[in-house]
Amino acid sequence: MEREFESKPKEVGQVYLYLQEGAFLFRDAQILTGTEVFGRFGSAITHLGDLNQDGYNDIAIGAPFAGEDRRGKVLIYNGYSNGLNANPSQVLNGAWASQSIPSGFGFTLRGDSDVDKNDYPG
Repeated sequence: MEREFESKPKEVGQVYLYLQEGAFLFRDAQILTGTEVFGRFGSAITHLGDLNQDGYNDIAIGAPFAGEDRRGKVLIYNGYSNGLNANPSQVLNGAWASQSIPSGFGFTLRGDSDVDKNDYPG
Protein backbone atom coordinates (compact mmCIF):
# COMPACT_ATOMS: atom_id res chain seq x y z
CA MET A 1 0.00 0.00 0.00
CA GLU A 2 1.06 3.54 -0.66
CA ARG A 3 -0.59 6.45 1.09
CA GLU A 4 -1.98 9.21 -1.08
CA PHE A 5 -3.23 11.10 1.95
CA GLU A 6 -2.81 10.28 5.63
CA SER A 7 -5.87 8.05 5.80
CA LYS A 8 -6.34 6.97 2.19
CA PRO A 9 -4.08 4.05 1.24
CA LYS A 10 -3.91 2.92 -2.37
CA GLU A 11 -2.93 -0.58 -3.40
CA VAL A 12 -0.17 -0.47 -6.00
CA GLY A 13 1.96 -3.51 -5.07
CA GLN A 14 5.63 -3.81 -4.21
CA VAL A 15 8.46 -6.26 -4.83
CA TYR A 16 11.37 -6.53 -2.40
CA LEU A 17 14.72 -7.79 -3.72
CA TYR A 18 17.35 -9.00 -1.26
CA LEU A 19 20.83 -9.64 -2.69
CA GLN A 20 23.01 -12.07 -0.77
CA GLU A 21 26.58 -10.92 -0.24
CA GLY A 22 27.77 -13.86 1.83
CA ALA A 23 26.63 -16.57 4.21
CA PHE A 24 23.71 -15.10 6.15
CA LEU A 25 24.60 -11.61 4.90
CA PHE A 26 22.11 -9.69 2.75
CA ARG A 27 22.03 -6.14 1.42
CA ASP A 28 19.16 -3.85 2.34
CA ALA A 29 16.13 -4.54 0.19
CA GLN A 30 15.72 -2.89 -3.19
CA ILE A 31 12.04 -1.98 -3.49
CA LEU A 32 10.17 -1.82 -6.78
CA THR A 33 6.73 -0.21 -6.50
CA GLY A 34 3.83 -0.51 -8.92
CA THR A 35 2.30 2.62 -10.35
CA GLU A 36 -1.33 1.66 -10.95
CA VAL A 37 -3.95 1.46 -8.22
CA PHE A 38 -5.28 -2.11 -7.89
CA GLY A 39 -2.93 -3.26 -10.67
CA ARG A 40 -1.60 -6.02 -8.38
CA PHE A 41 2.04 -5.37 -9.30
CA GLY A 42 4.12 -8.26 -7.97
CA SER A 43 1.39 -10.90 -8.13
CA ALA A 44 3.78 -13.06 -10.13
CA ILE A 45 7.55 -12.95 -10.58
CA THR A 46 9.77 -15.16 -12.71
CA HIS A 47 13.44 -15.50 -13.51
CA LEU A 48 14.15 -14.94 -17.21
CA GLY A 49 17.86 -15.70 -17.35
CA ASP A 50 20.15 -13.13 -18.95
CA LEU A 51 17.96 -11.72 -21.74
CA ASN A 52 20.28 -8.91 -22.79
CA GLN A 53 23.44 -11.02 -22.42
CA ASP A 54 25.18 -8.59 -20.04
CA GLY A 55 26.09 -11.19 -17.41
CA TYR A 56 23.22 -10.37 -15.00
CA ASN A 57 19.89 -12.13 -14.59
CA ASP A 58 16.67 -10.42 -15.61
CA ILE A 59 13.15 -10.91 -14.26
CA ALA A 60 9.52 -10.40 -15.25
CA ILE A 61 6.92 -9.01 -12.83
CA GLY A 62 3.20 -9.36 -13.44
CA ALA A 63 0.55 -6.72 -12.77
CA PRO A 64 -2.57 -8.62 -13.89
CA PHE A 65 -5.09 -5.81 -13.40
CA ALA A 66 -2.97 -2.86 -14.61
CA GLY A 67 -3.15 -1.06 -17.91
CA GLU A 68 -5.90 -0.08 -20.27
CA ASP A 69 -9.25 -1.50 -19.15
CA ARG A 70 -7.35 -3.51 -16.50
CA ARG A 71 -6.15 -5.97 -19.15
CA GLY A 72 -2.87 -6.65 -17.34
CA LYS A 73 0.82 -5.96 -17.84
CA VAL A 74 4.11 -7.82 -17.58
CA LEU A 75 7.16 -5.67 -16.84
CA ILE A 76 10.70 -6.82 -17.71
CA TYR A 77 13.49 -5.63 -15.40
CA ASN A 78 17.15 -6.06 -16.34
CA GLY A 79 19.68 -6.94 -13.68
CA TYR A 80 23.00 -5.24 -13.08
CA SER A 81 25.74 -5.41 -10.42
CA ASN A 82 23.63 -3.71 -7.72
CA GLY A 83 20.32 -5.51 -8.31
CA LEU A 84 17.66 -4.55 -10.81
CA ASN A 85 17.32 -1.40 -12.87
CA ALA A 86 14.68 0.79 -11.26
CA ASN A 87 12.70 1.14 -14.50
CA PRO A 88 11.50 -1.71 -16.69
CA SER A 89 13.27 -2.23 -20.01
CA GLN A 90 10.05 -3.45 -21.58
CA VAL A 91 6.33 -3.45 -20.73
CA LEU A 92 4.03 -6.03 -22.32
CA ASN A 93 0.34 -5.13 -22.33
CA GLY A 94 -2.56 -7.56 -22.36
CA ALA A 95 -4.45 -6.73 -25.53
CA TRP A 96 -6.95 -9.47 -26.27
CA ALA A 97 -9.25 -9.21 -23.26
CA SER A 98 -12.84 -8.14 -23.46
CA GLN A 99 -13.38 -4.54 -22.36
CA SER A 100 -15.95 -5.67 -19.80
CA ILE A 101 -13.83 -8.45 -18.23
CA PRO A 102 -10.21 -7.93 -17.11
CA SER A 103 -7.90 -10.52 -18.67
CA GLY A 104 -5.48 -11.14 -15.83
CA PHE A 105 -2.51 -11.00 -18.23
CA GLY A 106 0.53 -11.40 -15.98
CA PHE A 107 -1.34 -13.29 -13.25
CA THR A 108 1.08 -16.21 -13.65
CA LEU A 109 4.49 -16.24 -15.31
CA ARG A 110 7.06 -18.81 -16.39
CA GLY A 111 10.45 -17.92 -17.78
CA ASP A 112 14.03 -18.96 -18.46
CA SER A 113 13.17 -21.23 -21.32
CA ASP A 114 14.50 -20.95 -24.88
CA VAL A 115 11.26 -21.50 -26.77
CA ASP A 116 12.62 -20.82 -30.27
CA LYS A 117 16.11 -22.33 -29.69
CA ASN A 118 17.98 -19.11 -30.54
CA ASP A 119 20.26 -19.34 -27.45
CA TYR A 120 18.43 -16.50 -25.68
CA PRO A 121 16.39 -17.33 -22.56
CA GLY A 122 12.84 -16.12 -22.15
